Amino acid sequence: MQYFLSILVCFLLISLTRPAKAAFEQELILDNGLKVIMAPQPANPLLTVRLVVKTGSGGEGDRADFGLAHLIEHMAFKSTAGGRAEGQIAWEVESAGGTISAYTWLDETVYHLTLPAEDVEKAFDILRDMVFFPAYEPNEFAREKEVVIEEIKKYADMPGDLLANNLYEMIFDRHAYAHPVIGFEETIREVGLDRIRAFLDRHYRSDNIFIVVSGGFNPVELKRSAAEYFGTLTKQDRVWPSPPKYPPSNANQGPELKSAVSGKTDLVLIEIGFRAYAGQNPDSVPSELLASVLSQTEVSRLDEKVKSELALVTSISCYSSSFREAGLFSIYLETEIDQVTEAVSAIFDELERLPHDPPDLDELQRVRALSTVYY
Repeated sequence: MQYFLSILVCFLLISLTRPAKAAFEQELILDNGLKVIMAPQPANPLLTVRLVVKTGSGGEGDRADFGLAHLIEHMAFKSTAGGRAEGQIAWEVESAGGTISAYTWLDETVYHLTLPAEDVEKAFDILRDMVFFPAYEPNEFAREKEVVIEEIKKYADMPGDLLANNLYEMIFDRHAYAHPVIGFEETIREVGLDRIRAFLDRHYRSDNIFIVVSGGFNPVELKRSAAEYFGTLTKQDRVWPSPPKYPPSNANQGPELKSAVSGKTDLVLIEIGFRAYAGQNPDSVPSELLASVLSQTEVSRLDEKVKSELALVTSISCYSSSFREAGLFSIYLETEIDQVTEAVSAIFDELERLPHDPPDLDELQRVRALSTVYY
């Protein structure tokens, strides 16, 4: 695969490059290290703010911490030390005609807020309070742990989630990426506020966070508000050691197979995974492009051959995921049980064809058009 990726890069250097940072973007770095990226859109009546903590489940070095990043995200919507009661944050945002949400992934936890463009200070006040000053009222904490545990139980028998969890466990092995973002029932049930506070101290630092703002705001006023609401956050002088890293084991160089039974689907769901490149590796770019060549449209190679011509699958897709410390290249398919062997063989036939029959100009133009749409 590495050989093919190098060939693909050579072909695409002429016709496809990643877009440079937009000329209208501005950056502000506060004295405490917190970065604010601004993209003013004067005609936009809305304001969108994304506060990104550069730590997700991949920062959970000990098993006892598994699921903490996601649980902390949940608790941000409860009562705050700034005086907001449980449910008040959502009420304030929705009353102003806005929306608020959050998610946790391997390398980041993101809090996302949209309000009318004139409500910059309201947006910053809400995000500052919920992210940096949650109250962790004991009864709320206990209830929310049960909410997360119910999520874990719900996802445990969902075929897609079961498949993904097994794949990540095999691909990432001893790395923190291997465990589910949501954690395990026992880790959530046993976690106490001491571990929560230690995780917050380690990761919810001003120099480990950036904020992206877009919409119809005044840049001068926004810079002033950013300094007022986030510039007073203390930058910790303590140098935290990185959590222990557990690189994928190389003990087994051959293919690994794991299966699970679920009564919630009549089809066989299969995901084929390969260890790929971390986001900072330049080879992660052709890996993303390879996924587009193989899938995403009805005339992509896997769709055309395995799905349309051979009729061996009902659905097929390809993904390249580049994280901070590792990457995953995966092919997902749904098929009938008596077609599993033929379908998988046909997929590997297409993969083996790539070095000898690289993408032609039509395929590259299609990849370029897709990249323009998505990026």
